Amino acid sequence: MNGKLKIKELKEDERPVKSLDESQIRKLLSVTESDPAIYMQILLALGTGLIRGDIENIKVSDINFVKNCITTYSKKIKRPWHHALYLHI
Repeated sequence: MNGKLKIKELKEDERPVKSLDESQIRKLLSVTESDPAIYMQILLALGTGLIRGDIENIKVSDINFVKNCITTYSKKIKRPWHHALYLHI
């Protein structure tokens, strides 16, 4: 090595991160109250950051009620991923 390092430039995500404010969250929850399945999916997304595909693939055996967490299996990272549940409504 001659003292010169090659550094690969990282790509930046061009999509801005979007998040909901408190009033938007309350409105979203209020309009989904009549559908318990969708309401629960919204709560899981808000409380864990899980995306729809991960939420739809959750099995009861993935939920640890004692430790209050959900384990998902990511195809991208090829290992289990543990998500703590912090749901305060």
